[in-house]
Parts: sequence; structure tokens; C-alpha cells
Amino acid sequence: MGTAHAIVHGLKVAYEVNGEGPAILLIHGWAGYRMQWKEAPKFLDGFKVIALDLHVFGESEECSGISAPEDYIEPVCRFIQSLNIEHSILVGHSAGGMVAANVALRLQEVKGLVLVEVPVGKELQSARFPILLIFGDRESDMMGLTRFQVANTQLANIPSADVRFIKNAGHNPMLENAAEFYEVVRDFSERTLT
Repeated sequence: MGTAHAIVHGLKVAYEVNGEGPAILLIHGWAGYRMQWKEAPKFLDGFKVIALDLHVFGESEECSGISAPEDYIEPVCRFIQSLNIEHSILVGHSAGGMVAANVALRLQEVKGLVLVEVPVGKELQSARFPILLIFGDRESDMMGLTRFQVANTQLANIPSADVRFIKNAGHNPMLENAAEFYEVVRDFSERTLT
């Protein structure tokens, strides 16, 4: 399918839907857009893969008053509700992961959460859904720590979460090692939604 549009808060949101089945909603990071998930449909057959452009990015309309990740929480909740998605996995990358985490805590439709290269705190300790944390395995710096140190800190905050490291990948594992990344997302989604 090509680009579709939804109206959220009176503004156009561009998105793409590919495939049929349980929904996986992909939320890009800051300064990204939906095409960072371009490989997803190839690897996630059997799922309805939905990738959106957050307001201000890609082909979505500009929106005054949006300048930080937390400003996207309500618009993304409304976007999901506008599509009448009953059960979904949210996948959020970097700042988009912060949005995804907060949306998941608000919406009962969310049955699982995948956070990609996202530092999270204790707010997800009491989550009612499974959580998967994905990092690239390259030893680059994230907030003054290696990714392995960040993952260990997050596991201390969210002991029920799973953690996976994608080989030969840094901050964008969905682009740097798409096959392994989407295999991990597929496995988690199948276990969670079926």
C-alpha cells in the first residue's frame, strides 16, 4: 500500500500499512520518518505493519506546540484509536520509544512493547504487557555508558523485560542488520499476540 493519511488533532498524519494480521505499529525516532522501517514488511509477513510519520517529520503536517517527545503521546494515542486497532505491538526507536512507552501505558489495545535504543526508567515496572529492549551490540556511547551498561540498568528497573543485542549494529539496528532485528521483533510479536 502507498501512503495513507489520517487526521489527528485537525492535522494530516502520513502513514503506510502493509500486510494483514495482528498489528505492529512502528514509531520512528527524532528527526526520522516512517521510511526508517522500510524493510519491515519484507520480514514481518503475517502482520499488519503500520509505520507513521510523527507530526513535523516526513510527510505529516507541522504542528505548533510539539517540540519534545512527550508532546507526541496524545496524538499517537488518537492515531491508534482512529485506525480501530484492537491488539497491537508498539515498536519505538530512540525518542519514538519514549513516545511508545507512554502510549502503551495509556492504551489497553497495546499488548506488547518493543523499545529500540531507548533508555527507560522505573515507569514501566508495573506494565501489564511484555517488554522487549533491543540494542545494537556496538560498544558506542549512550549517555556516558556502553549499551551493555544501559541494558543492565534497565533490567534493574524493569526485571520482567527481555533484552536482545543485534549483531553488527549501533543506534539504528533496523537499518544496520534488518534481518536479525526483524527476526527478533517477529519472535516477540508471535509469542505476545498469538
